[in-house]
Amino acid sequence: MIAVATSAAHTDTPIQLKDGALRGLPKEFLPAAFDLDSKILTVAGKKLQLPDSLIALFPDGRGVDQFGEPNPVEGIPYELEFSASWYHGPSLLPPYLLIKITPKDRDFRSEILVDIESVAFLEAHVFLSVSKKRTEVVPVLIEEPKLPKEDVDDWLSIIGKWHAHDLIVEITKDEIQATQFGKLVDYPKGKIAPIEPGVMSLSLPSGGKEIFVYQRKGDILELSFQRAAGVNLAKLGSAADKASQRRNESAEQDAAMKNQRKSE
Repeated sequence: MIAVATSAAHTDTPIQLKDGALRGLPKEFLPAAFDLDSKILTVAGKKLQLPDSLIALFPDGRGVDQFGEPNPVEGIPYELEFSASWYHGPSLLPPYLLIKITPKDRDFRSEILVDIESVAFLEAHVFLSVSKKRTEVVPVLIEEPKLPKEDVDDWLSIIGKWHAHDLIVEITKDEIQATQFGKLVDYPKGKIAPIEPGVMSLSLPSGGKEIFVYQRKGDILELSFQRAAGVNLAKLGSAADKASQRRNESAEQDAAMKNQRKSE
């Protein structure tokens, strides 16, 4: 049975904004910056202008609110925090930067999620505290979304070899099998057939039958079996696969250095 180990826990890393520069990201995402006046984000040298709907989330009077009126919370002090994650691959969620805007003495905050691989907006939300135990989440419409969604349901699109860490899953028109550390594993393995978009049947060598589901976005595939849910893989040899391997190796090196410093 497959067991996918992660090289680092999926936790956001704090990113510091100092003199306009964003510090703490890996080299592949540099230079990185955020201009508070123009609301332009720079990642890997690529500039991304925040649209009006996102500028309005900053209570500094430089934008308009969702109704086209002058920003009603102009001049309110606020905290601006940045964090990022790039070690959680392969994953349907790309490496991202999270921008958190928290006005002081108010009952709401805003968050903007940015794909730092494609340098495009993913989503944005306002979190409104309606009571001590209840928070409502309101999505913010982003004008002209930069991130094309590629939800592929055609089961033929998942045929091929998929990779994550020491695991390789090979899918043909009729069968699925997996190898880990170069050796065949007993699960998932067997004959496959489509049931409906996103759902496949799996006939096990033992004679048992079950279903599994899949979702593909670009070169990333997520498989969920009854005994192995949420397995994320990248197309073997693809740019996504190489980027994932590079980041995982970097995470392992960082962890080794931290452990070495602790032991000294």
